[in-house]
Amino acid sequence: MSAFVPPDELYRVPPTEFVAHRDRLAAELKKAGKKDDAAAVKGMTKPPLSVWVVNQLARQAQEDLEAYLATGDRLAAAQGSGASSDVARKEFQAAAAAQKEALERLVHRMNAILDGAKLTASRDVSERATNNLRWGALDPEARSSLAAGRLHTDLEPPDFSALVGLIPLKDVPASGKAAPASKPAPGSAAVRSPPAHNATAAIASAGDRKAAAAERHAREIAEKSRELSDELAELKARNRQLDSEAGRIGREAERAETSVKRLREELADAERALTEARARWKKHETELAQVTSRRAVLDTQLAALEKDE
Repeated sequence: MSAFVPPDELYRVPPTEFVAHRDRLAAELKKAGKKDDAAAVKGMTKPPLSVWVVNQLARQAQEDLEAYLATGDRLAAAQGSGASSDVARKEFQAAAAAQKEALERLVHRMNAILDGAKLTASRDVSERATNNLRWGALDPEARSSLAAGRLHTDLEPPDFSALVGLIPLKDVPASGKAAPASKPAPGSAAVRSPPAHNATAAIASAGDRKAAAAERHAREIAEKSRELSDELAELKARNRQLDSEAGRIGREAERAETSVKRLREELADAERALTEARARWKKHETELAQVTSRRAVLDTQLAALEKDE
């Protein structure tokens, strides 16, 4: 039996309408005898605004979203080339610039979607939405959900440490290999060869300098990797904090929506009771008028009989 796939409407409706749509769908599935599917739908939590607006890109800005994901493929190819030539570096820089431009275009589209839905996003929500696009393009599973517009929650930043060595950097001479000797220009005076022991010392010195340069470069890479790891750790901690806060706010909102729904039902019951009471009161007034009229007739008849006596 294939796993139940929630309908697209649950990812399309604004967060303010999610609970009502979810509960209605769960009730319909339960009524149809699909208890497991109903439970799966009922267990879905309302997506934060930062997830909802990203999901709408697959519906309202599909071409821009596909173009953005394509720039991610281009950047990954440039990173994985393993080359350190000027051509590789230029391709990496061009791919990074294209991805930045595509991301800015999607951010603009998200703002338009929010305006169209009359929803306001805080700076924190905007940052999380933008990060969902960044992190979603790097993880295959999240990327699939991103492309389909079916993200469930804000995404965690991936571990970039494995990518540090893939970024094309400046050429570093290999340790122990002497640079090729330059030939004297035609017509110039011949260079006198140094004694053998001086030549050996010069080669060793050049090798030491190259080894030192390579070591410095390795230290720089390691330091940069540590800085990135520390920054990622801070981002993950902040993301967990925001997820926790978003979950708490979401639960409070659901409780508030449930209370509002209950109060509306109570108000509807009270209005029905009031309508019924008014109808009974009107009926009572009609009966009272009839009784009063009949009594007046009887009083008149009784007075006439007493007069005849």
